[in-house]
Amino acid sequence: MSDETVDEVLRDNYETLVVGIRAEADLAAVKSSIFAAMRARGPLPQAAPPAPPLPAPEPLPVFLTVNEAATMMNVSKMTIYRLVHAGELPAIRVGRSFRIPEPAVRDYLRHSHQDSQVC
Repeated sequence: MSDETVDEVLRDNYETLVVGIRAEADLAAVKSSIFAAMRARGPLPQAAPPAPPLPAPEPLPVFLTVNEAATMMNVSKMTIYRLVHAGELPAIRVGRSFRIPEPAVRDYLRHSHQDSQVC
């Protein structure tokens, strides 16, 4: 520990250190008694290793309105409603309207494109 660190400890804990030490005590004597106490105590315990970083949160799913899905698929809104009611396009009901997961629209387009190439 450097002299500057000891001086900082002395300044930070002055009132605690002067108890039992004469007011006219020599600073060098106080420093040597602190060093002796620190040597007698031994090394300081090691700090715990830092916690691992938290994983990044998963992105929230993107839902499309019927109109947005129809625009994305280049079909009418009625076609989207038919696909939803037939169970070909998954959707959730929000009040009186439907919300369609964007990945479901992309999957439907991908599979319908593959099916049209097979025929």
